[in-house]
Amino acid sequence: MCEWPGCEKTFAAKEGLENHRRTHTGDKPYSCVWPNCGLTFGSKTALSRHRFVHTGERPYRCDWPGCEAKFSSSGTLGTHKKLVHKCDYIKRSRWDKKKIKQ
Repeated sequence: MCEWPGCEKTFAAKEGLENHRRTHTGDKPYSCVWPNCGLTFGSKTALSRHRFVHTGERPYRCDWPGCEAKFSSSGTLGTHKKLVHKCDYIKRSRWDKKKIKQ
């Protein structure tokens, strides 16, 4: 459990708690090594996602029939599905195409 005053978040893994503590302290120990970037991040995951800014990679593809949209983050893909396909979110990477908003 987070010991920061007023914060009671709990985590199953030690790494999750360590990453969370950095939201309180502002510590960002992970640095982008891309030339002339220098941005820093509080978690390895955030640094890993950041690389898409430099590579242009878009690994998250819309699985809606006939849609060929690609995104650099799962969150952006989720927003796309909700706004463009009027699809309700079910799980992190699964969409129930039967629950289309009328």
